Amino acid sequence: MTKISEIKQQRPDRISLILNKLEQNGYIRSIDTPNAKFYLITDKGFDAYLKWIKDFLTFVRSIYNEDTN
Repeated sequence: MTKISEIKQQRPDRISLILNKLEQNGYIRSIDTPNAKFYLITDKGFDAYLKWIKDFLTFVRSIYNEDTN
């Protein structure tokens, strides 16, 4: 994965770096296929999402919505 449409300015290597770190720390698991790479959230990743990532994303979305109004 090298492009996330919601992030306006990004470099493919940074997205890959983030995904690699998430996988190294057990938050996601990658599945390679001949045509694509898929990522699955692990139980550890889901727990982290419920604990703080969801709140962080909600906060960032609220800031973005304020900027567009």
